[in-house]
Amino acid sequence: MTKKLRFEVFKRDNFTCRYCGRKTPDVILEVDHVIPKSKGGKDEIENLVTSCFECNRGKGGTLLNNVMLEKDIHNETLLLAEREMQLAEYNRIREKIKEREDLEIYRLRDYFSDLFMYPGYAIDSFNSIKPLVRTALKKISYIDIMEFIDLAYEVTSKNISGTYHNEAAVKYLAGILRNKLNEE
Repeated sequence: MTKKLRFEVFKRDNFTCRYCGRKTPDVILEVDHVIPKSKGGKDEIENLVTSCFECNRGKGGTLLNNVMLEKDIHNETLLLAEREMQLAEYNRIREKIKEREDLEIYRLRDYFSDLFMYPGYAIDSFNSIKPLVRTALKKISYIDIMEFIDLAYEVTSKNISGTYHNEAAVKYLAGILRNKLNEE
C-alpha cells in the first residue's frame, strides 16, 4: 500500500480509529483491511479503514460482520431523522383528515336529524352508520352526501312516517353510500 493511499484513508476517517473512536496523538494509527488480505481483501480505499494499534491487533485476520463506519452512522442517522419527519408529517395530515371527517360527520348528522320530527331518534339512527359515512367521505364529497340524505328522506317519506321514518331513511342512505362506494 502506498503512503499516499494510507494518508487518504487517515484523512477520510478524520485521523480517528473507526472501531473505538480514539484519535491521534493519544493512539498510534494504522490502516486496517476490513476484509483481511488473508481472506482475499484488496488494497482498495473501500476496504481500508483507520484503526488504532490495539484495535487492529485485536481484530487481526478475522472478518467483522457488522463494521459500522462513521459515514454509515451519519447516513443512518440522517435516514432515521428523515423517516421520523415523514412519519410525523404523515400523522399530522392524518389528524387533519380525521378532524375534517369528524366535523363533516357532525354536520351531516345534524342535517339528517333536522329533517325529522324526533331529532334524538334520528341522531341515534345516523350514528349507527357513522363508520360507513366516514368511509364514504374518503371518496364522496360532503355535499353529495347531503344530497343523498335529501333523496333518502324524500323516498322514504312516501311510505313511512313518524318515529320509524328516520330508521328507514338511514337504511336507504346506507344503501346509497354502499352502492356509490362499490362503483369506485
